[in-house]
Amino acid sequence: LQTSLLAGMAMRRFRRAVAVASSPRIRAFPSPLGYLRSYSSVIPCMLRIPSIVSEMCGRNGVAMSAPVGSRHFSFTVSEEDYPELVDEVMEILEESLDDDALPFDDVNFSSGVMSIVTRDHGVWIINKHSASRQIWLSSPKSGPNKFEYSPEQGKWISEREDRTRMHDLLVSEISDILGREFKFTQEF
Repeated sequence: LQTSLLAGMAMRRFRRAVAVASSPRIRAFPSPLGYLRSYSSVIPCMLRIPSIVSEMCGRNGVAMSAPVGSRHFSFTVSEEDYPELVDEVMEILEESLDDDALPFDDVNFSSGVMSIVTRDHGVWIINKHSASRQIWLSSPKSGPNKFEYSPEQGKWISEREDRTRMHDLLVSEISDILGREFKFTQEF
């Protein structure tokens, strides 16, 4: 009875691992089904699950590579440089947008997230995403967007096909609201 109970628990864990690893969100990782073919019985496969998971995941079960669109992002900035680069952008945004002459109802920066609120045009959310070393933007005009730092250009570039610079996109959207050209205190 105890053996069948343990085998049942192990089989449920195995099925969950297969379901997670076969998910289209983690296509970069090898499927555990490939490991099944190399074993002649289920029990050795179930015993192999911890090593399969560790091959697919990094420390603490966090994926080392994550899908972005049809490709996987590669870090363009080191883990040490990212906080300094993103803080510089957030400071430029805060300095430039904290102006009473601008038609924003609220500009708030807290815990790495900036929100820009307007009654007539919606809300922009700009936040640091440390795990991917990106800046994420949610805009009522252009929708969601992710920006990676380009060391060659020294700018934050969209991962979309158009490869728009974050600076240019925000200048364009804010200029549309103002009805005149808007400039940040510095390019980013």
